[in-house]
Amino acid sequence: MRHVILLGLMLLCLPATAKQFLYVENTRSGHITVIAIPEHEVVGTFKAGNHPDDVVASPDGRVLYVNNHSDGQDGRNEIVAFDTITGGVLWRVPVDGVPNHMSLSSDGRWLYVPFFDTRFTSVIDTVTKSEDRRIFGVLGGHGTKLSPDDKRLYIGSMVTDAIYVVDVATGRPSNVINFEDGVRPFAFTSDEQTLYVQLSRLHGFDVADTASREIVRRVDLPPLPPDAPVMKAFPHTVNHGLELSPDEKYLLAAGSAANYVAVYTHPELEFVKTIATGAEPNWIIYTPDSRYAYVTARASDEISVIDMQKLEEIARIPSTGNYPQRMRVVDVPASKLSLPDS
Repeated sequence: MRHVILLGLMLLCLPATAKQFLYVENTRSGHITVIAIPEHEVVGTFKAGNHPDDVVASPDGRVLYVNNHSDGQDGRNEIVAFDTITGGVLWRVPVDGVPNHMSLSSDGRWLYVPFFDTRFTSVIDTVTKSEDRRIFGVLGGHGTKLSPDDKRLYIGSMVTDAIYVVDVATGRPSNVINFEDGVRPFAFTSDEQTLYVQLSRLHGFDVADTASREIVRRVDLPPLPPDAPVMKAFPHTVNHGLELSPDEKYLLAAGSAANYVAVYTHPELEFVKTIATGAEPNWIIYTPDSRYAYVTARASDEISVIDMQKLEEIARIPSTGNYPQRMRVVDVPASKLSLPDS
């Protein structure tokens, strides 16, 4: 009898069957679209709040962190934690600035939140559900990425035209790489030796050596058509979306003004082809195994699915929302979700 009880307890402790889902924030409609992988079908949505701008998932796949913006009339600047299975709110933390693209430590404890309008970065403790401390930040703070060992936080600025490498233990920058324009999406190799950086007015991307702080190469994307809708006012966005595949075999760069992603081999950076997407591609991510890449098209409210073995778009999914931008692939510990409209 004792063995039966122990077996039952062991079974109760086993994790639920996990399944991959893609969580996409829709900035203007204010909700999250959830897409099943590999079926690539929308399985539900839930309300995120006012003007969500980014989503980050906990390592165990149970929590989705969303940053909401105040528009000056409604809502507030805040970080909201949602249950990935039900879409329910777990907790909220108001923040003192306009939050931009966040990074989460690999243990899920520390959420780093840059702000566009302040000179500090907020470090949210996801256990105490509160701001733990403030470290170096910069005006125009936009994108962030953590080093593989969680010791360095890379912060790109759209205002000061640089990427700052911040030692998270001291909270101070240990390196600065300067560019000629505002820093938009960027990626770096797992050894942190090479940076790939999109800039505000550049139809292409720069390649920088982190040790020398030098720009060692500029890669031009295929030419824009004469009638391409290039943004003439701040933030002067030409392209927005750049990511290195997890296996580091390919780099995808969004040609946002021409509605495509350009494929480059890595590390050679030899141009392979362009893949057509919906209107105004904005963000690129991959499944952890590098099998699929996903591209949001915020002007046509779609998500492109790219098969990275075929290097072809195999599906284009309506986002069921307005202005899809940032997204995350999440290994959720459940085979089926219980979202409000799933």
